[in-house]
Amino acid sequence: AKDKCQKPLAVTHSRYRQHEIKQVTQSWLKSKVIPDGKYLFITLTLKQGQVHQNGVFEKLTTEAADRSVAFLFKNIERDIFGSAAKRFGKHLQRAVFEEGGDKHSEIRIHRHLCVAVPDDYVTAEMLATLFRHYWAKAYWAMRAGSTASTAIHIEEARSPEAVTEYISKNGIEAFCPFTSRL
Repeated sequence: AKDKCQKPLAVTHSRYRQHEIKQVTQSWLKSKVIPDGKYLFITLTLKQGQVHQNGVFEKLTTEAADRSVAFLFKNIERDIFGSAAKRFGKHLQRAVFEEGGDKHSEIRIHRHLCVAVPDDYVTAEMLATLFRHYWAKAYWAMRAGSTASTAIHIEEARSPEAVTEYISKNGIEAFCPFTSRL
């Protein structure tokens, strides 16, 4: 009987703690937004599974999706920053969110990115071109047979408020800290 009495208290505390963590993380992400910076919003659609040459089916995992995003940024940062990307750890400022893949949901696994356009290096159009080029080469990226708009969607942020709205819209529980760089 004691366990039954203690469980609701633990569940209530856990939910309160999750809500508290979500609020703190959301305000921290918002503090990272550059007020007069340029941002791109990018949606990457991934294959949900693949059949290998030996006939074995491989299902997409969160780790595999993260590796595809890491591949994308490694190549883009190498093109933009050159050897400084590896030697000095220069990177694009970005927040990465995952959506879909819940076994109770019909939503395909995909990633939402909010990427800051570096001031002195490239324009938003050049950065968008690099994203399209390297996403087409990623192992888990949607390819021919899907329309380009479902494989990758890129739009420029209208204002800093749009960036914070985008961050809030996707939900902090979907924030990917391992592939984000703020």
